[in-house]
Amino acid sequence: MDPLVLNCHGAAMARMSGSRKILAAGFLAARAFSGRPEPRAGAISEIPDLKVQRIKQACGMKAVRSGFLALLATMLLASCDNSKMRSVAAENARLKAELNRLKDDLSEVTVEKHIRDAEHEERARMEREMERLQSEIKSLEGLIRDQEIEAEKQRAEFDKYKDRYRASVRAKAVGTTLGDVECAGQTYRSTKISKVDDLGISVTHLGGVARLDFARLPVELQMKFGYESEVARKVRAEQAESRKKSALARAKASEKQSVETVRRQTRDGASQDRTSKRLAIDKLEMEIRKQKDAITTLRDQLRDNEYGKYSSTGYRIRTAPASSHQLRGEIKRLSDWVIAAESRLERMRDSYTNDY
Repeated sequence: MDPLVLNCHGAAMARMSGSRKILAAGFLAARAFSGRPEPRAGAISEIPDLKVQRIKQACGMKAVRSGFLALLATMLLASCDNSKMRSVAAENARLKAELNRLKDDLSEVTVEKHIRDAEHEERARMEREMERLQSEIKSLEGLIRDQEIEAEKQRAEFDKYKDRYRASVRAKAVGTTLGDVECAGQTYRSTKISKVDDLGISVTHLGGVARLDFARLPVELQMKFGYESEVARKVRAEQAESRKKSALARAKASEKQSVETVRRQTRDGASQDRTSKRLAIDKLEMEIRKQKDAITTLRDQLRDNEYGKYSSTGYRIRTAPASSHQLRGEIKRLSDWVIAAESRLERMRDSYTNDY
């Protein structure tokens, strides 16, 4: 068939509906199989107006059979092509949907991978930062320890220097005069230093000797002789503990002596009569009274030494008594002796009473 004629027929068929296109295709096929010449251009548009009987008469039964066979083949091919195209289109749509889903999954996996990679990198960075900080901490701790050791050494050296300086100042101060010094509301005239320690200053003055506590002296004297309240407190605690131990030792010695005396008197009691026991008891009582009087005198002297005596005119009258420390020690010694003697006297009286 001539291509120009096919183009014309195709243009005419393009303007027809579906059923008319099928009839036109059958007509063209019948023409082709029957060997008749092609219709003129535009004749296809007149096919809908033709009747089937006229086609049979014009083409013959053979042409009709051929046309129907071609028509059936065309319809089968068209239906097969349409179903195949529909299935291909459906498969293509399914594949596109699957492709889009896979693309979305890939995007999600990629994002998740990026997130995990970022987290891993951040974790690694943080671990490196932690290691660096731990190293710096250890280094700083070592520096702090070294500085503390150095500070302790410097503090110890400074304390030694301070002790040497304090001892030097106090040693040089012995024999120097302080003039008039006021302590605890009392004025000491023409004072002269005889001793300086952590608790205070021992001085001589116009009225005798005195012990001036640093805590009651002016601040300038405290600073001059290196007074420290904490050191003074420790020294007082040590002295109190020492006095306590000494008193306990004296009490134990006195008790031991008393026990030995009682035992000796018990052994000798068999050879002594009641008169000698009575005389011993009287003698011990007299000695106890004598020591108690001595204690009373020493206490009065201590009170006068610490607070002073006043005349009727209101002026202070002072002699040169012993130091308060010595007086307290003597009072303590006599008191311990009296306690032990009274215990011994009680036992002697019990022994004298049991002889009846």
